[in-house]
Amino acid sequence: MTSVPGKSTRILPKSLLWSPDLYLLNTNDDKDPEGRLEVCDHVRLHDNGTVVCRGQTILVTGCEVDLFTFPFDSQSCPLRFGSWLYGWDELRWENMSFTAEMQKEADWDLIGFPVKQEMMTHIGWRDPHSELTVCLMLRRKPFFKVVELILPCALLQALTCLFVCLFVYRWWS
Repeated sequence: MTSVPGKSTRILPKSLLWSPDLYLLNTNDDKDPEGRLEVCDHVRLHDNGTVVCRGQTILVTGCEVDLFTFPFDSQSCPLRFGSWLYGWDELRWENMSFTAEMQKEADWDLIGFPVKQEMMTHIGWRDPHSELTVCLMLRRKPFFKVVELILPCALLQALTCLFVCLFVYRWWS
């Protein structure tokens, strides 16, 4: 137990506290096809009842990609979180704070991640359940694709036209 004047916190193993079964519902992970989230082993319990669990995890999921405006495109990738055991009346996402950090990518910028809670009902389920959707908003950095893809293609096309013109000129002369 650590003490600060007027405040106290305890660091406890997560197994001593109740925690719901949380899953990434739209996972594509071959190693963990269920998508169960185990982010931290220990939690920080504050004297006002707040529980803080900090940790890192790697999420594997798939997104629809719209290539119409490639390489000047922005993409939206929803991450759906929920519980298979607890219904809407038993588990709600309240006072959640999210921070998203993305590994430095040469191709993408993280421009936002709006969060929304929904009450969902699925076929075969009697009770509605709570789902949290975090939508990652990504913007492609076009410079790299222009340099890597478009510029070389344009140069090859120009060289091809030049060689065809030179060949026709020499053939007719």
